Order: sequence, then structure tokens, then C-alpha cells
Amino acid sequence: MKILIVLTSHRELGNTGKKSGFWVEEFVAPHHALKDAGDSITIASPTSGIIKSRRKLLKLLEEKK
Repeated sequence: MKILIVLTSHRELGNTGKKSGFWVEEFVAPHHALKDAGDSITIASPTSGIIKSRRKLLKLLEEKK
């Protein structure tokens, strides 16, 4: 099965000053389960597009801190 996971690119919810993002565990747990099941996974974000390299994913995750 082909799976698309889209991760947010936003640090804040609009102009509210409230933090936005995703919990790494919310991404990692399903990613591992789907990968272990043999599914094909594509990771993307609104500003980065399709994330093909581990380095690009790690950069996106680092920006969320």
C-alpha cells in the first residue's frame, strides 16, 4: 500500500502566538508500523514538499524545537 504522511511546517497557530507542530512520537510510531507492514511511505510538508532524504527530514524535525 502507498501511504502519504504530511507533517506540518508551521511553528505557530496563525497569529495567536501559540505553538504548533507535531509530536515526534505521532510520526515515528505509525511510520515504523507501516514500514514493518511493508507499506511504501512518502513524507511531505507544505513548505518542503516531498521529503526524500533523511537529512531533510531531520532538518524539518529540528526546526520544530
